[in-house]
Amino acid sequence: MQVMNAMTLNPVTVQETETILEAARKMEAHNIGMLPVMRGTLVVGVITDRDITVAATSHGWVPIRTQVQKIMSPRVIFCSEEQDIDEAAELMAKNQIRRLVVYNRHGQFSGVLSLGDLATRQENPHLTAETLRFISRPMPAVARVA
Repeated sequence: MQVMNAMTLNPVTVQETETILEAARKMEAHNIGMLPVMRGTLVVGVITDRDITVAATSHGWVPIRTQVQKIMSPRVIFCSEEQDIDEAAELMAKNQIRRLVVYNRHGQFSGVLSLGDLATRQENPHLTAETLRFISRPMPAVARVA
């Protein structure tokens, strides 16, 4: 099965200049935990509910004044719509992430593939379990510079 058959189309996004309050409100309204961060139509990062809860809070940043670009992760792991779902799951496991940004054959942002999408839309439940097992393994602590 290809990624295009399992991914979420037209996901909710946030512009890099929006506040983390606006991002959190979008996450709450749509019951999601990650937003692709956009600069116009270009994906420049991702922001998660964990980024907002842990990073912003631990630094004392005020949600109504802090822009998303300040706490987003600029490292975007992506796959293509035509990629096999097994390859996408391997990317998630290797990078210990639960969501991939998806691009179409023209290099344009087209959706998001989540671990939940794998669980509900593909035929191999063992793939989802194995991917989650690798995502959840402990990683060594890394010092974060803000």
